[in-house]
Amino acid sequence: MIDVVIIDDEVWVAKMITQIIDWGAYGFRIAGIFHDGEEGLDGIRRLHPRLVLTDIRMPGLTGLDLIQTLSEESPDIMFVIISGYNDFEYAKAALTYGAIGYLLKPIDETELKKVVIKAKKQIVSEELKQRSELQMRDTMGHTVEKLREQFFINFILGLGDRSIALNRVNEDLKLNFRTGSFQVVNLLLEQKNCAKICIDLITKAIWEVDLPTECCEMVTLNPRGDSILILNYMPEQKNAIQQILDRFFAVLLEKRPPCGITMGVGSISGNFSDICVSYQSAHEIAMYRLLRGTNRVYSALKLPHTVPENTYTLDLNHDISLKQAFQSGDLEAVQKLTAQWIQWYFTKAQQAPQILIGGLNHLLSLYQENAPAGTRDWKAYFLERRDEIGAASSLQEVNLLLANAAKTILDSREPDSAASGQTAVQEVLRYIDHHYMQDLSLSEVADMVRLNPNYFCEIFKREAGINFKEYLVTKRIEQAKLLLKSPSYKLNEVAEMVGYRDGKHFGKAFKKLVGITPGAYRKLMLGHE
Repeated sequence: MIDVVIIDDEVWVAKMITQIIDWGAYGFRIAGIFHDGEEGLDGIRRLHPRLVLTDIRMPGLTGLDLIQTLSEESPDIMFVIISGYNDFEYAKAALTYGAIGYLLKPIDETELKKVVIKAKKQIVSEELKQRSELQMRDTMGHTVEKLREQFFINFILGLGDRSIALNRVNEDLKLNFRTGSFQVVNLLLEQKNCAKICIDLITKAIWEVDLPTECCEMVTLNPRGDSILILNYMPEQKNAIQQILDRFFAVLLEKRPPCGITMGVGSISGNFSDICVSYQSAHEIAMYRLLRGTNRVYSALKLPHTVPENTYTLDLNHDISLKQAFQSGDLEAVQKLTAQWIQWYFTKAQQAPQILIGGLNHLLSLYQENAPAGTRDWKAYFLERRDEIGAASSLQEVNLLLANAAKTILDSREPDSAASGQTAVQEVLRYIDHHYMQDLSLSEVADMVRLNPNYFCEIFKREAGINFKEYLVTKRIEQAKLLLKSPSYKLNEVAEMVGYRDGKHFGKAFKKLVGITPGAYRKLMLGHE
């Protein structure tokens, strides 16, 4: 019901207005009746009606004074003037303050109904408009929020356009980033089913230590149940921000979250485009939890995280051993080899946690390569396993996850599955796809699948459509074409990255396959004449 206040110094007039029509039938109710301007003003301020019927001439505060005062205080109130013929000029003045109409004394029932219906229509129209505006703002807010989350998740994963201007990010996503320092903090939860409670506690702790007020801008993301903070602050605030982060985590733990939480603090960059580097360091440094436990802060500013070269694989024989174990369906051997690898990575990871991440990813890639095609969506399956391993809190948990994955793969294989010429070629193709930058020979890969080189050469060409050397060169040149689209690498660097130690040899091979030199191809791709 819509509240109505009636103000008239003549008691009988006010009473008649309440009785002359059925106010409830129109969706109104009489909230108050007053007989002078001052009393009416106090009543309106107390009752907050949407419609006021007021006389013009009253002792003390006139109806015109009342309307003038309230039109500024409460612009949503509608006024109807009650006037005698001699008060028309007053009524005309009142209309300039937004009164929706006036009634002449004696009050006519039909005229009163008209003005009440008019008021109802305007009130309903305004409410619909307000509701629509609120919904639009809410929708736009959710849209911007979703765009922010999508943009930043892609950006920190290195999938976004790193050349995007900071002012465009601010304009498109309604943010206030400033030139200064950028840093990413990654909070990993031990149990994803605690995400909602933990994220609420994280949010409260963030505000308790006033982290947002100390930053120029801060963006929070919650992908897959974890929390990511993207901080932007002035360079001179570096030490203060790190202290606040330590205090924030202490406050968070005081709130007794229902599961273990690890905070990885990433490196600091002076460029917005490098927040993906900061995120990677935050995510990788948090892997120390597998070595030292959860409920701790691991900072890339304090702990070593430089990865020595060639630390992700033991050697080719271990790859082959694991593949042969999968091919023979020997679950015990797969799990034993996997456990040996994890222990080896664990030992090496004392130097840098990235070794453990790279090693586990290498293991998962080998697992995926040995999953039987067509039995299920293995890509989605292994994405889930990567997420689970990324959230694991102990090496025992990682071992269990991989043991279950091995069982799932072997349970999906045909009972009489064995390595054939076709599967041998597929295995070599996958191996080339991952190791094309190394020195590979036909005899080496044939020995890898335990086949005679001559026989392997025959079945390779039959299955792949081209011979081994042609496939290897094609793979290298295709990868070179991708690298040449970036001006970051010199031509000799590209050659080495795809397996050519001699730039001249690379140039000849490239031109033979593509038709133009690597330099000409780069200019073409980058839009130079």
